[in-house]
Amino acid sequence: MREIKIFSPTISIGEQLNGSWCMNIKCKYPKEPRIPYWTEPYNGKPVLEIVPNYNENKYYDIAIPIKRGWEQIDLSQEIAGISLTFVINILDLDTNFSQVMFTCVVEGQEKENVSTKVNLKSFVENSDEWTKVRIPMISFVEEECFSTKTMRLFHFCGGGESAVLLSDIKIEES
Repeated sequence: MREIKIFSPTISIGEQLNGSWCMNIKCKYPKEPRIPYWTEPYNGKPVLEIVPNYNENKYYDIAIPIKRGWEQIDLSQEIAGISLTFVINILDLDTNFSQVMFTCVVEGQEKENVSTKVNLKSFVENSDEWTKVRIPMISFVEEECFSTKTMRLFHFCGGGESAVLLSDIKIEES
């Protein structure tokens, strides 16, 4: 299987991730909510910056398409041998990864095609300043109704007051 880079640029072009969507985080242009990013490096790479900006709800949402144009992708043949991987940094020095509520689902083309919600704490590989997370894609497929033939986005949901940085988001062999 080839590696699918979802967010792993080598340089930063612009101030937000075009094609993304977000709710309850600080954005440069609130009327067009896109995930902001900046080039303060994780190994010299740009990072997505998630700074909570709550209204009435005490959680935030971000959606990142697997492919730039939100096209669907069929991973049904490879699902057992691949993982979603990324690195995450909690910016509040008094908070560690185990104190942050952060979940992920995979969504398909149809509204009802939503995977099992996965708690990221179960998939931490190492925990220092940058925490590496590896989630076997099969973990998302516990719901029988979820189709891996029409996957198109990762939907992250978080809570708490801590800002979070994400980088190097990809699907790769387990």
